[in-house]
Amino acid sequence: MLRNDFLGVVRSEGIRGYSVTEVGPWIKAEAQERGEVEEIFREMAIDSGHNAVVKLSFTPTSERVLDGYGHKGNPYYKKEHNRTWEGQCVSLEKAHRHESSESAHLAKVK
Repeated sequence: MLRNDFLGVVRSEGIRGYSVTEVGPWIKAEAQERGEVEEIFREMAIDSGHNAVVKLSFTPTSERVLDGYGHKGNPYYKKEHNRTWEGQCVSLEKAHRHESSESAHLAKVK
């Protein structure tokens, strides 16, 4: 798959105008910002042979980590906030448009 064929990373279950042809694996990554994870997921999807990631969501996480020691030798901590993102790789192709019944009727009348 060419990198130019990648369609995007979206929160919805698909991309308007495209239909799902193959459902791939769920993928996860930790990142603070959506832009960071979009790049990571883009590479992961392309490597697995898919051209989009759908159902993007995140779970906020925080972890208490040692930040140093006070003057009496007591440890002090800080919280590091992060997000665990997940999405599902899919292969999409352009959906075929069906004529609406009204436009089909008008074509027959002409």
